Amino acid sequence: MFKIIHLICMLGALLILAACSKTGPVGPQGAQGPAGPTGAQGNANVSSGNFTLTNAQYVLDYWSYQPSPGAGTAITAKMATVTLADITTDIFNKGTVLLYIKQPSSFGANPAVWAPVPWQISSFVTGYLINVSYTYDIGKLRVYYMFLPTDHAPTSPIPNISTVTVPSFDFKYVIIGGNPNARAAAPIDYNNYEAVKNYYHLPD
Repeated sequence: MFKIIHLICMLGALLILAACSKTGPVGPQGAQGPAGPTGAQGNANVSSGNFTLTNAQYVLDYWSYQPSPGAGTAITAKMATVTLADITTDIFNKGTVLLYIKQPSSFGANPAVWAPVPWQISSFVTGYLINVSYTYDIGKLRVYYMFLPTDHAPTSPIPNISTVTVPSFDFKYVIIGGNPNARAAAPIDYNNYEAVKNYYHLPD
């Protein structure tokens, strides 16, 4: 009799365990929560900075350009060299170095705008343009200041660049590494510094 009662108890326990382990129907999916904020654009391969150039930092040099297709010439220019360690061999071979100038109010430009370099503006007389351009090499960025003649008849002789005092200019540079195809596909206008700053989350 004891064995029968014991067997009945064991069967009851097994039935209880089986009932507890039975999987019920899947409940309805809960409401989706609000979307999280968009992550910031990474800038691990981007560096930037500011510098100012004064007349004392320029030396006489030359700038080569094409006044018309197929015609090359060189003019005397003033050139200043800025040391930038972030322009590495990899940047020189695969990257991009952008330069922007704070437009001087003394030239009648909007000083609140950072304009892309090459930058040029009309002089106060016809016949030439004031031009700022740049080149870069490994570890160095070179800024050129010059007068480019135009097709318009000059109202006065083009100034001799060797005796001209170059105004002080503020500059911003942006050094971008990585894949050139990725940079080309970026949805920004690289001539617009504000767009570049916002896209790469650069400091002011």
